[in-house]
Amino acid sequence: MSFLDRISLRKINSMVLLVIIILLVWHALESLLYLIGITPYSPSLQVTGRRLFLWVSLHVIISLYLFIKDKYVNRKFRKYNNIRNDTQIQIISGIAIVVFVILHVLTYSISPVNILNNYMVYIHFIIDNLLFCSLLIHLTISIPKLMVSFGFLTEENSYEKFSYRISTAFKIIFIILLFAELLYYLF
Repeated sequence: MSFLDRISLRKINSMVLLVIIILLVWHALESLLYLIGITPYSPSLQVTGRRLFLWVSLHVIISLYLFIKDKYVNRKFRKYNNIRNDTQIQIISGIAIVVFVILHVLTYSISPVNILNNYMVYIHFIIDNLLFCSLLIHLTISIPKLMVSFGFLTEENSYEKFSYRISTAFKIIFIILLFAELLYYLF
């Protein structure tokens, strides 16, 4: 039995998601420190963003493959409506992430954050916050599933409790990011 036979593609995707979360947190912290004026602009933001983009691309490819494979194998399987609804929200938010990441990269290529025109301020603000929203929705579902994949949420109601805590934490993070952007763009 080879290594690939012992580890599933879902576990690999979960590990890829862990790397994405680490890079995303790093990128967000760097951006936050810059936006609130603690650190100067650093090319590290672009480097982290590029690395993040590569891992996200891998995650999208694996997720699409698993989705198509599951759709084909489980055509007549209609149990677990809650999980199916979460998966649909995950897919929609994943598509939104891809769209907003592309727009994020394009707008920052056209007009970097340290050299903004008047109208680009609004465009950056809108795209960034739509990206934040779609990311937080996606991660609110993905992280609890990740914890289940790694066997951390095995007790009764642990998934629901953890999902609630993650959702609350992400709402707080969104408010902090929104506040940081407002501070940067208004002052």
